Amino acid sequence: MAVTVLYNQSLFDLSVQLYGTVEAIFILAQANGLSITDTLEVGQELEVPISEIEDVTVKNFYKRNEILPATATPDIEGQAEQPKGIGVMVVGNTLIPAENV
Repeated sequence: MAVTVLYNQSLFDLSVQLYGTVEAIFILAQANGLSITDTLEVGQELEVPISEIEDVTVKNFYKRNEILPATATPDIEGQAEQPKGIGVMVVGNTLIPAENV
């Protein structure tokens, strides 16, 4: 059996979708000559080997509800540069506000 990679899908996503557990990620990676952290390309075909490592309940839930997880971080190379500067500022509980100036 084979699966076609969708946008933002990772081996982690496919492992849960196809086997019902991330534990099968190593089987999926080895069968396709990949590292578990490799970035997958949209449309890439991956072999899905039979595995004894699976959670049938989760696997069937994903299939029944047509859940196709896609949680990989998108590659932002080539996108517009992000604004620079302080985006978030954490203020500790020792801050003493100044009097009105």
